[in-house]
Amino acid sequence: MGIKIKNVYDKVVSPENLYRSAHRTLLKGLRYKENGAGWKLRLEYHINKLHRQLSDLSYTHGKYQVFKVYDPKERTILAASITDRVVHHALHDVIEPLIDRKFIHHSYACRKGKGQHAGVKAAKAMLQANDYFIHLDVKKFFYNIHRPTLLTITRRTIKDEKADRLLAHIIDSSVKHAFYSPVAASTQLSLFDEIPRVNATGLPTSERGLPIGNLTSQLLANWYLNEVDQFIKHELKHSAYIRYMDDMVIFGNQAKNLNRVEKEISAFCNARLMLSLHDSGGASPYHHGLTFLGFRIFRDHTRVKSASVARFRRKLSYHIHHTDYRTKSGFKELFARTQSWNAHAACADTWHLRSEVFGEYPVTEFMMKNRFKIKAINRILQWN
Repeated sequence: MGIKIKNVYDKVVSPENLYRSAHRTLLKGLRYKENGAGWKLRLEYHINKLHRQLSDLSYTHGKYQVFKVYDPKERTILAASITDRVVHHALHDVIEPLIDRKFIHHSYACRKGKGQHAGVKAAKAMLQANDYFIHLDVKKFFYNIHRPTLLTITRRTIKDEKADRLLAHIIDSSVKHAFYSPVAASTQLSLFDEIPRVNATGLPTSERGLPIGNLTSQLLANWYLNEVDQFIKHELKHSAYIRYMDDMVIFGNQAKNLNRVEKEISAFCNARLMLSLHDSGGASPYHHGLTFLGFRIFRDHTRVKSASVARFRRKLSYHIHHTDYRTKSGFKELFARTQSWNAHAACADTWHLRSEVFGEYPVTEFMMKNRFKIKAINRILQWN
């Protein structure tokens, strides 16, 4: 019968869960912005209002703000209001641990204890054990998710009528409400945020597409492609397989067999999920190296993609010349950006590369050599 989710709605809409969700929503700097600060100032009022609306089923999703980012290429983002984000968090935090049990071990996107670097490590182990691989990905994944099919999938598991109603309302929220006018372009995404490709407008159609930017969209997208995971593992009986959102890699020792498996996966995605896969070009031998999650993976070593290195060099140069790192706030901002990429690149064989990149700027070289000596740094820069 599988996992069934029942009697969870009261937990989702409880004041305690809404307060926790509000706290998590306002983390990462949002609480310092004008709208976040104003929302937090009236936190009790907003939570009580949300609890009342969710309890009596009068809650309606608000409008989205539409804007574009250009990192590394143009993408259209739909941003919900703070109130709606709190609701997304409240629902996600209750059902995600239950849904996660349905996922296969080698699904690595947006899951606790998994993630990008764990996925790279697992892919390398599979590459070492197999002679060939095929890298698959979905054409315009988030934009092409078929919402009626998604609801059919979620309703197999969610047997709480009120929770199902709220989830369906969020899934269809982007087409049932008018959009704000697009705002100025933004490039303030994290260096490693991975946002799926979208079409020219980036807006969902009457039956297809999830709002890119919603927390719930990440869980729902994983849930949607779990159908592919189960098909590969249990119907095709192919165990050497890994997925990170819509990036899928199958491994094997016979190229002909892998090409057959790819055709079956493509046919399944078309017929059951209404998704199309990019042409992979067929099976590749292990010595060609696997490009996956921003890395070039070989049996005996791993590299960071050259495009990622070039992008970080440009960003680092920009921040070096536009950040006053002699101030406490400026130094901490530059240190955070530098250490973030350092930790990312350290997952590959990049000691010489990192030494070269940071060696170009004395301040970043100093940061890396003294990153565990924050008190010493404070004394050197004579901060109060």
